[in-house]
Amino acid sequence: MLPHIAIPTTAGTGSESTHVAMVTDDARQRKLMYQGGDLLPKVAILDPRMTLSLPPKLTAATGMDAMTHAIESMHSVWHQPMTDGLAMQGIGLVNTFLPRVFADGQDGFGRMNMLMAATIGGISVSNSFICIVHAAAHPIGAMFHVPHGIAVGVMLPYAMEMNLKYEGVPAIYKKVACSLDLKVESDDDMTAARKAIEHIRGLIASLELPSRLSDLGIKQSDFEPLADEIMEDKAIMVTPGNPGRDDIMGLIHAAL
Repeated sequence: MLPHIAIPTTAGTGSESTHVAMVTDDARQRKLMYQGGDLLPKVAILDPRMTLSLPPKLTAATGMDAMTHAIESMHSVWHQPMTDGLAMQGIGLVNTFLPRVFADGQDGFGRMNMLMAATIGGISVSNSFICIVHAAAHPIGAMFHVPHGIAVGVMLPYAMEMNLKYEGVPAIYKKVACSLDLKVESDDDMTAARKAIEHIRGLIASLELPSRLSDLGIKQSDFEPLADEIMEDKAIMVTPGNPGRDDIMGLIHAAL
């Protein structure tokens, strides 16, 4: 490939620090994932001036993608201390600065920190990979023409709730709660995990983003083909608990 220099104009995808490319096949209504070392940019330039004109809705949606990358890299079965540390930093940055730049798009310091959060998220998922939230968001985007950041924002809290039943996940979400600056030191893992999920829900609401699949025009009659596509997505392979079709259908029903 030719030299690849990435200058992001949104703060969310983390594409400037990943070896992944997504291509939408409109005819088949699928998002296709390609991976390879040559797709990793040689240089990434984070310039907050490139994001100052990003409208509030796109700011919110892409910011939730950065948050999702960080959380998914922590509950991935491939997670590890190095990516956990990066992800916790990324979660804290998004939690602090996404509301700021949503309210004031000209906040250059906030925009810079959101670019850092997005790049951190990209590094984290490049090493720990994405999970069920993205496995669901990819077909939601392809089948129903929903922007990716909105799709992951809808699915994130429901997927976190689904993952609570798997061993070790509540303890991971307690770390997420700490990164969100919640006072959970004296809480047990499950209580802290639920506080983290509710905080994420509150953040989504404050950003005026959709919170349910029905908000996206998805109906119960869409569930079967949607579940088929989720089960086929590569991102499901590192999801905790190795969820089956019944788990996926339960997740979709919960998110409706």
